[in-house]
Amino acid sequence: MPLVWRSKTPIYYALAAVASLSGLPTWEVLSPMMAVILAVALLGFFLAARELLRSNMLGALAAMGLVGLDRMVVHTAVHPYYNQLWGFMTMAPAIV
Repeated sequence: MPLVWRSKTPIYYALAAVASLSGLPTWEVLSPMMAVILAVALLGFFLAARELLRSNMLGALAAMGLVGLDRMVVHTAVHPYYNQLWGFMTMAPAIV
């Protein structure tokens, strides 16, 4: 691992593990992995709306959908901002 990437070791090890288990190169695994990370992030916002804001099921689903359709969230998920998406994924569960 290069010295500059030492702070991101767990993030890149997860990507390497998925690539190793699937038998695909990392560039082919990156998009599906980012989709899963985005789904987990949206689940975290669903839980934040449901638990912290005491929203009903429909309100929590609406909050999750609004966060998922935000322009910057989609931009982060579509472009290879891999470490930023990991931070986004951990934000809502850390608040909860």
